[in-house]
Amino acid sequence: MIRNQDWINQITLARHDLAINPDNYQLQNGLGYELLNTGDYANAQQHLLRSIQLFPNNTNWDGLGIAFVKLHQL
Repeated sequence: MIRNQDWINQITLARHDLAINPDNYQLQNGLGYELLNTGDYANAQQHLLRSIQLFPNNTNWDGLGIAFVKLHQL
């Protein structure tokens, strides 16, 4: 039940997990998408970029494209 203390929402859980394992591309990508869903596009972009640096694949490139469009950078 200790894990329950880390969870308020998906974002707090992902941030907690990234504090422990910052080089996990799946966590970076997941947090990026969660931040996209809340409209925090600049922070989403940072996490999606980090995810791509760690392991480039279609999913994180798609998310990054969304962030660029929302930030009017594309």
